[in-house]
Amino acid sequence: MKKSALAAMLAGLLSVSGAAQSDVIYDFSFSQLTNDDTAIDFANFDVVLRFDDYLTTPGFNAVAPVRSTALPSIGYEIAYAGVTNLGWWAFDDIRQGAIIYDNSFTFDVDSFLFDIAGQTKRITMPGRYSGSVFGNGGSPAQYFRGIGTVTVTEVPEPPALGLFAIGIACMAYRRQKMVNSTFPARCASWSTAA
Repeated sequence: MKKSALAAMLAGLLSVSGAAQSDVIYDFSFSQLTNDDTAIDFANFDVVLRFDDYLTTPGFNAVAPVRSTALPSIGYEIAYAGVTNLGWWAFDDIRQGAIIYDNSFTFDVDSFLFDIAGQTKRITMPGRYSGSVFGNGGSPAQYFRGIGTVTVTEVPEPPALGLFAIGIACMAYRRQKMVNSTFPARCASWSTAA
């Protein structure tokens, strides 16, 4: 294999591996949760979600398994989360209970909504965003409201496939170089034997 061909192949592989998709982590923190009518306070809780890209399509997405510090305070496990065109984040225990529309959200007894302050579109870049949260939780289910923040970070995926391909290309180049360097010696031994 010629050096120029090898260099072109390696450059292509590096560009593919460098463009590896990043996972996006949404770290939600909800606090000061209360019910104004009954003066019942809910415990603070966090929800950490990881998706393979930014959520930009309205609708629910499966989020199991959910990592959280105090989900029992709202009385149920979150199974689905999603966004609306307004940038709201919706959470629910079952997909059919609450409904996300393009610009609205229909609650059920086990669902809540995070409204990002000043955010009129979905999140498409890392950062820390704050806003308000409100919904239904507890047993029996009661309305609650409070404040929330979400910290969004990108986690690059290891370019394992690209590295594997580079390794294979290097092995092929090395093998080709070994074959080329031993070929004249083999020819010489064959001609003297004849």
